[in-house]
This record gives sequence, structure tokens and C-alpha cells, in this order.
Amino acid sequence: MKRPNPIKILWILLLLLPFGVQAQNQPAPGTSDYRKMQEAAKNPVVQSAIQKNYPTLQKEATESPDKTDQTSRFAQFNVGQSFSCSVENPLLDPSFSYLPANDDSSTSVINIPFNFNFFGTNYNQVYINNNGNITFDELDSTYSSTGFPSPRDMIAPFWADVDTRNNTGYVAYKVEATRLTVIWYNVGYFRMKSDKRNTFKLVISDGADPYLGAGNNVAFYYGDMQWTTGDASSSDNGFYGIPATVGLNNGQGSGSCYYSQLGRFGKPGSEYISSTDISGVSYLDYKCFTFDASTLEDVEADFDWQNLICAVDFTKYISNPQNCNVIHQWDFGDGTTSQEEAPLHSYASAGTYTVKLNVYYQCAACQGNFTTVTKQITVDPDEDLFKDTVIQVPTQVKSRVISTTTATFSDTWPLQYEASGLNDKSGYENGSEGVWRKEADYVYKVDRDQTNPPSLRDGGTFEMDQFSWEYAAIDAVPDWIKLNTMTAYSPYSYDIENENVLGIHNAALYDYGGHLPSANGVNMRYNEMAYTGFEYLTGKASGNWVFGNQQLPRYKWYPTDFCYKHIVIVKASLDEIQGYDEVDVFGRSYFWSGFPFFFYFRHIRDNEIICRREHPVHPEWSILILKRALFEGAWRGHVMFRNDIQPVVNANLDNNIAHSGSKSLKISGEETFEQKLLVLDSAKKYQVSAWVSVNDKHKTVPILAQNIGIEVKIKDKDDLQVASFMLKPKGNIIEGWQRIDSAFVCPIPNSSIELTFKSGSAPTAWFDDLRLFPSEGNMTSYVYNLTDYRLQATLDEENYASYFYYDSEGNLYLTKKETEEGVKTITENVSYLVEH
Repeated sequence: MKRPNPIKILWILLLLLPFGVQAQNQPAPGTSDYRKMQEAAKNPVVQSAIQKNYPTLQKEATESPDKTDQTSRFAQFNVGQSFSCSVENPLLDPSFSYLPANDDSSTSVINIPFNFNFFGTNYNQVYINNNGNITFDELDSTYSSTGFPSPRDMIAPFWADVDTRNNTGYVAYKVEATRLTVIWYNVGYFRMKSDKRNTFKLVISDGADPYLGAGNNVAFYYGDMQWTTGDASSSDNGFYGIPATVGLNNGQGSGSCYYSQLGRFGKPGSEYISSTDISGVSYLDYKCFTFDASTLEDVEADFDWQNLICAVDFTKYISNPQNCNVIHQWDFGDGTTSQEEAPLHSYASAGTYTVKLNVYYQCAACQGNFTTVTKQITVDPDEDLFKDTVIQVPTQVKSRVISTTTATFSDTWPLQYEASGLNDKSGYENGSEGVWRKEADYVYKVDRDQTNPPSLRDGGTFEMDQFSWEYAAIDAVPDWIKLNTMTAYSPYSYDIENENVLGIHNAALYDYGGHLPSANGVNMRYNEMAYTGFEYLTGKASGNWVFGNQQLPRYKWYPTDFCYKHIVIVKASLDEIQGYDEVDVFGRSYFWSGFPFFFYFRHIRDNEIICRREHPVHPEWSILILKRALFEGAWRGHVMFRNDIQPVVNANLDNNIAHSGSKSLKISGEETFEQKLLVLDSAKKYQVSAWVSVNDKHKTVPILAQNIGIEVKIKDKDDLQVASFMLKPKGNIIEGWQRIDSAFVCPIPNSSIELTFKSGSAPTAWFDDLRLFPSEGNMTSYVYNLTDYRLQATLDEENYASYFYYDSEGNLYLTKKETEEGVKTITENVSYLVEH
């Protein structure tokens, strides 16, 4: 059975409708309002309630990326693909007439019973030319296309050297009361080649024929397109040479401003580059386009705006039927300007501003100047943006369930690849564009049925609302509890940070080639913990401290919550992301329907941050407004901030003395190491723990040397020191090593730290097993033998070591434990076989 579950959620009210847009009656065809309505119809909006605190979900338009480029390029002709794209076989319709098999021929003049308005001139007669076009004043036999603009009126669904003398294809046409249809069906190319065929269609109408839709009077349709060039046009087996032309031209020549060139096609493949560069002919396969080629109007402009939390999103509407060269000049009313077509602008304060859009245009033979639109807008960054609402989530109900768990997965996890051989690969091959990994674990928690008297068959079961993957992102099904969420992975797919149901983070460090855990941290984030045993492998010290010129992670990256267009909700505090003006962002778009999620991937590098704000409900999160929207609707993914860290100090790692393992950091005097990969919270207390020695196992006095220890320096975003803390060893000296275990409080946000190691009055000191972590957390760390990778030592929460010893056969025979009283033997087990 099915039942609806009412879910109370919150969504951002401002995203429901563009600010300042009001309902209106349907405008007349040919007006600027009519063109705006046509543009809006290409991106239908379906509003659907979603998770609390997030924007309204908008259904993505089912368009290809190429379609977006076409729409902007040919908007002045109302390009669209909303009608059925098909080319019929004219042999099945006896009302069609045919051109005889020919090369470069045309029909005689054909009278049409309707007015065809072509750039302001009405025509009642046409010539159908074999080479993929029609003309109006005279026939045209040109077989090598010149591109547009050109000196002749022409409509060309595919102007190229068509040759039908091989009797395999034909050109057919049909005249009706309000439209003319011309079909080039299975046509070959010169010279009498039929190894490749093209099928395409042209329809012109009176502008009111419902077949093309009101306001359109030209349409191109395409079937399978297999060639571009005839032999007389420098063809190489049907391609290259002089490319085919697709578009409309009014015949004013090179000075014309009344033309539209959809493209030049001269090579195989489906790559579409631009309206003038050579593109692949298969791009046209099974597509169709409509045009309104009837208008001769001046450039008209309008704009709308939309409040986006801490920025305003401006959307311009331009009516440009003359194909003019247009320059936009925005004056935002606060002393700033922009020449972008559709800018995002962040105002410094709330208030009412007078915004002016000047559109300057020059139309070659068509003269123009500028048009101006001025509007007043109200900006209130602190307005209440949230509102309660309710959605109904249908679920399947399962009876008599004993236990159940489930997990969700995502393919938007970024991978900071480390193998240099993958650097020249695509993002899908090296993982930098995202990989598939677990995202969260869920469990169902309700009271179990109790039977009286107790029954083994019926007792202890429960009724369950089945998990909804369609609504998993908003936790919309009651009683499904998210046990833990994966928040970070290592390059080798190990879980290095997760968040449990109480919001507590646990983290881990992987080392020794990235496959062995070197530390586990409880109640801490991955980027606020650090450990190294100074073991040296693959060109760097173990752990995530920065010591010397070692390879560093390329990004700091954070998962996003539910995002919408330019609005990105980042699971990181403002303190963590201060100092960055750009961000790499990628994710998956999805929308809800009667089916599971539909989504697709997109990645934008160096996306400018227009403004940022603390999340009003989750202060540990941030809201960013990005210059370029990843999608026009809702999406989820990750944001990545690039690290530009160039360590210049090489660490002196000594393999002659170590607290655990085989190496330690050797310091003579003082040495300083920057640690800019760590992100510490302001006002939070952190613990630094390490072991220090002066290489004297017999030293037992409480002080190894005067002024020996580690100084922690806190610097602000301008690299100015704001605080320092001297951490000195204390406690018993154990076989020549003394423990440093001190705390400090990070005083400011967006800080970086430096560690200065000091040997003090001793000429040389050795430091080992260095840790940093939140004082409220616990850390356990591990050291391995670099030869066979057997576990050599485990360091507990207090940084005391347990040592493990193996015989020549690899068997563990001795375990020792470091204590305040010294190193004690815990177990010893020696066995051997004697041959008699």
C-alpha cells in the first residue's frame, strides 16, 4: 500500500519568482513581450517542495549543452526545438512534386498562395535550388557555399553540392495554403556519389501556420546527415574543402545586418564549435530549428532582477532582429558599473537603488544608437528569507520487518590524484571530476510490536515506510535516521572523515603510500588534526604535517548541501573559506518526477565568489553566491579551494635516533615550518603532543635543556603574528625521551600556524611523534616498518607507545609498553623447532 507523509520543510521564498515580474495577458506575436514569453517557454519551471532551509527545486529543461549556445546565438529569430523533429518520406505522400535528377539545377518560379515575410519584404514566389536552398528573385546554381552574409536572398537548410543523378535520392516539394515544404531525401553529393546520404527539410509559412507555431515562419528539420562537401568543392570523400552553410540571408552582401548563420559544416562528427567555425555535420542529426524571419525592428531592451541572499541577479531581455552588434552597460546605482550581459551584483548595504541598463548597438548597414531602461530596485540583505511549507512524500509500507539498514552513494566525490602519470588524463580518467563512493548510512528506528502472549513468529517486528532514494537528499521519510555521513575521502577511497548522528566528526590519516592508517581521531575534523612519526616514504615525511618541499594536496574541498543556481550552501564556516575570491565547483543536477532522479554532471573552474554569508540555521555552514550558476535548478556536489603552498624549508630527518619507528626530526638551534593546510577554529583549545630527546639515554633530571621545546605562532590572513605559545617538555624522562603535552587556544578565525622547534641550551635536539588535535578529542597513531610494513608501534591517547618486535620469520614475539616509570615488557613468547 501507499500512504503520503506530510513533511514540514523550509525553503527560500525569494527564489519562487523573479523579483518585479508580474503575470500578464498573452502578448501579441512579434512584440518584445512575445519573444520573452517564447524564451521562457523553452525552460518550463516545475516547483516542488524540498528539504527545509533550502531553495525551491526547479525542473531542468531537457536540452543538450549545444542547444543553450544556439538559443543565445539566434534568439533574435526565436530559435526553438519544441516541435517534433522528423523528416517524412515524400514518396508516401502523392501530393509532392519532384525535381528531375540533376546537378546544380532548379525549379522554375513557383507561386505560393500566401505572403512570406522575409526581413520586411513579402514574397509570393520562390525558386527551389537542388543545392540545398531556396531563393526569391532568381534561381541559384552555386554549388560551393560562400557563407553568410552574401549578396543574394536565400534560405539554406543545407547549402552544399547536392547531386541526385545517381537515382538514389530526390528533391520533393509541396505547396499548401499557408506553407511550402521542401524535402531533400537521401541525397548524395557531386560527382554522383551515393556512399553517404543527407536528409533534410525546409518549411516556410505565413507566420500563423500552427505547424511551425505562432510567430515562426521558417523551420529546418534534419534526418541522418552524412556528408558536407562535393568533389568540385575540394572534397575529401565527402568532407573538408569548402564547408556547407546553414542559415538565412537577406542579400545585402557583406554590409548586411539581416542574416542568421546557424553554422558552417565541413567535417564528420557531432562537434559544434560556433556559427562561423567549421563544425561536425552529425551535430544536425535529428534536430530541428524554428525562426521568425519577418521582423525589422529596432533593438529593444528590458531587464528583471532577483534577490539572492547577499546579491542581486540581473536578467536582461534583448530584442535584436537585425543581428546588431550589442554592448551592454549597467549602472547599479551605487557607483559601480558592468558590461556583462547578465551580471550578479552585491550591494554594500540595504536600500533602494536606481539601476540603469544602456544597450548600445551598431548594425552595419542598419544604423542604431542606444536604448535605455531604468528601474528602481529594493535591496534588503537582512530580510527574512525562509518560510515553512509542507510536502507529501508517498512511501511504500512494509509489514512485519525484523531489521533494516540502507546506504546512499554519490559520484561527485572529488579525487586529489597523486599519480603524476595521470596528470595529462581527462578529469573522468584521473578522478578529479568525481568518483563513485558511499555517502551515508541509514537505519530505521521505531518501536517493535509486542504480542501477548509473546510469540516468536509475530513478536518483535515493526511496520516500515520504505526508504525513498528519490527524496534521500532531504531526509523526507520519517523514522529513517542517518547514522553517519561520509564527509571526506582519501585519494585511495578510504574514509578519512565522517559525521555521526550527533554531529560529531571522526577522522583518520592514511600514510605509507596512502594505504595504511597512521592516526585515528575522535571528535575532530580531518583538517584540524595532524600527526607524523617522521618516517620517510615516497619523498615526504609521514602524516599531514608540512616539512620540506613535499607534494601537497591540490585542494581544500568541502561538500555542499542543497544548492540552487548561483546559491551554494557549503559545509564549512566562513572562517574556513575566508581569503578566497574564486572556487572550483562541480556537482550533479537533478529534479523530481514520477521516476527516480534525473541528473547530469557539470564542472566550473575559477568561479568568482560574489558574496558570502553565514548560514542562518547552521552557523557552521556558509552560503556563497557564485558568478556562474552551475545549473539553472537544484544541484549538489562539492566546492574546492586551491592551495598555493610552497614550503621552502627542508626537514633534517635522522635515522639514527627515534622515539618510535626509525626516524626523527633533528634540530640544531631553531627551525620554523609553516602549517597552512590546517584549519583551526577560533576560541577552540588544541593539544600539541610530541617527544623530544638530546640523545642521552642516561639523563634523568627533569629538564633536558633550557628553553627546549616547540613554539606555536598564530598568524592572521595577512601573515601577521597575533599570538605565540611556548610548549616545553615535562614529566619523567623515559630512556632519554621527554614528552611535550601542552595546549593553546586559537584566538582568531582564518588563521595559519607556524611551528618553531628549539634545541635550547642543547646543541641538538630530536623530536618525534608530533601531534596536534582538539583538546576535547582523542587520537591514536601508528608507526610501521618501512621494509615489510609490519606494525612497529602504537601510540595511545596520551602519546605513550606500545612497541612490537618480530622474529626473522615475521612472528610477533615481544610487546613492550611505555609508561611514566619506563618501558615495561608486556608479553614475550619465543618458540622454535629443533631437528633431531
